[in-house]
Amino acid sequence: MLRLSLMLVVFVDVMGQGLILPIISTLLISPDSTFLAADTGHNTRNLMYGALLSTFYIFWFFGAAYISKLSDYIGRKNGIVICLIGALAGYILTVVAVEMSNYYLLLLGRAISGFTAGNQPIAQAALVDVSRDDDERTRNMGRVVAAAALGLVAGPLIAGLLSDTRILGPYATLQLPFIVAAGLIAITLILILMFFHDTRTERHKIDFGISEV
Repeated sequence: MLRLSLMLVVFVDVMGQGLILPIISTLLISPDSTFLAADTGHNTRNLMYGALLSTFYIFWFFGAAYISKLSDYIGRKNGIVICLIGALAGYILTVVAVEMSNYYLLLLGRAISGFTAGNQPIAQAALVDVSRDDDERTRNMGRVVAAAALGLVAGPLIAGLLSDTRILGPYATLQLPFIVAAGLIAITLILILMFFHDTRTERHKIDFGISEV
């Protein structure tokens, strides 16, 4: 269960990168969407679309470096838990933002999700820590790659399928993919709290600045 838990950490972490892609295209670009005012110009919609996409990756750029470093001080488990709680909060904010048609709340949700999307290197380091020999370490690295690849594929698929009324009929909504993603993160968080225990007791001094990024 420990390895499965860490693989799920990687899966949900990477899944968040592509999950929103089909949704924001519908929300911001589609002329049938009521998320933005009907008189919002095409150029403005494209600018808002680009800002929403880039916000996640800009915050991820910094968050992945800082939280990975922080985990060396507070422990792998605490670092993973922080990231999962942040991702959960980001998805909840996203659901509320879509429900309220609030672009800036959606932007905030993506910023939080991006900053706390640094779980992959922490989970990878944790799998290295629990490896007993080089062969097991190699297998665990393969599991990380497999979980990341599945996450990249699953994100857009989950979003597309669960928001498509032709597939789910009246049950399909733009919020449903994020609700399902939040549920997966909650399950992963419970598994980590139950089964993952830090094997490394040494802690490094927090010593990093902007250049670490």
